[in-house]
Amino acid sequence: MLLAIAYFTNQESASLDWKAGSWMFPYFIGLGVLSYLGPTDFTGKGYIPFGIDIVIVVIFSLAIYYYAMSVRLSPEEVREHVQVAREEAEEQEDLAV
Repeated sequence: MLLAIAYFTNQESASLDWKAGSWMFPYFIGLGVLSYLGPTDFTGKGYIPFGIDIVIVVIFSLAIYYYAMSVRLSPEEVREHVQVAREEAEEQEDLAV
């Protein structure tokens, strides 16, 4: 959320790769739904019994993992982002002196 606010308020910053981070939204929403449906011991509704909920979370997490790996940044894109970050840090150091 903070990165999105920084991106929209500062147009000079590097672009955010929304596709590469798109796995986070279904993951957090899915975990929230599974928690809500899970055992009542943990404030859930009890629709999914204890033990089975763990199996469902593991399967769900693996599916999200494979999706995240399919949309990740390429090594070249990562190197480019790191280079841009280093250049920005050097500029900030020069301004501070």
